[in-house]
Amino acid sequence: MALSPLQRKITRHALAAIAVLCLLFTSTSLLLTLEAGTLQLDGDYPTGPARLILSRLALVRFKGIVTGNGDDDPSSSYQVTLLWFLNAFGWEWPSASWDLSCGIVHNINGLLPGAALTLPGDLGQTAARMQLPQSDWQCLSSSSSSSNHANGGLCHNPFLAAWDAENLPPVSFSTAPALWLFYFTGVVLFAILLQEIGIRWLPALASCYCPSFMSRNGLCPCLKSDEKLTPDVRTRMRTWYLVLLAISYTAASTVLTLKGLALVQFLKRLDSKIGGMDAQLGTTYIKLSAFTVIAILLSVLCLRVRQYLEQNKSWMEQQGVDATTLTEPGAKPTDEEATQDLLI
Repeated sequence: MALSPLQRKITRHALAAIAVLCLLFTSTSLLLTLEAGTLQLDGDYPTGPARLILSRLALVRFKGIVTGNGDDDPSSSYQVTLLWFLNAFGWEWPSASWDLSCGIVHNINGLLPGAALTLPGDLGQTAARMQLPQSDWQCLSSSSSSSNHANGGLCHNPFLAAWDAENLPPVSFSTAPALWLFYFTGVVLFAILLQEIGIRWLPALASCYCPSFMSRNGLCPCLKSDEKLTPDVRTRMRTWYLVLLAISYTAASTVLTLKGLALVQFLKRLDSKIGGMDAQLGTTYIKLSAFTVIAILLSVLCLRVRQYLEQNKSWMEQQGVDATTLTEPGAKPTDEEATQDLLI
């Protein structure tokens, strides 16, 4: 059954609203991923444990350092949760005093990537920041040699001693490639905003020069000098940036997830000897990434359906029966009418 002109207009506006909401969700998801773990939040005054901001969005979490019953049994559950994010590495220790209940060992350096996670050395730094006795972590201190026997230092902490006993060379895990891809995703989102401003109010802002091979294949992402801002042209421009957004975000989240999987596999191999770390990939981060990709693809789908509605009018509209809706029988919306639509 064909849609009436009013139903068609309502549907097009509804699709536009859904697409805009999807882009807002994508922007929020990106900001949350970049911010997660980079700040400490105070707990309930005066003794409530603090926590890392958005700790549920940790890429990887594992247990360690302090056993649940305070003894030397490595099979005991650990009190401390170690959290690795896109831009930070820190810990949460709910049973400790307020000032030691959480902390950040590595953080982002302004907009530049922070130091890579390096194991086992960063575990020693974490223990030092937790104000454990130096005898607990001295075998993993940055000043010690790769062999505790050569340095004469021993770790009294059973967890750190187990790491040291493996005599591992330093192993680094960097999120810098993923971070730059997420930054590129942010640039694409900003370009989409500028594009919409150009489409509505400043056509010159949406104009650019396209190589001939892009123009011939309908791949130009902007308004060509010899074009008018028709609905088909707007759809082409918007689709180009949305597809680029989907590619960049998917690449960024995939690279970061693979880094997380590499760390989890590394920890699980050691856990057969050390025990109790229970390394896990962050399910909340994975779900957020999946929903974000779906949101971007949904915005593309909404755009294509809107284009279909614009190009396939009902027979009554083609005959010009609804004179209040169509200026001429079979005519598409004019540019002036089209600019009254929502952003997409």
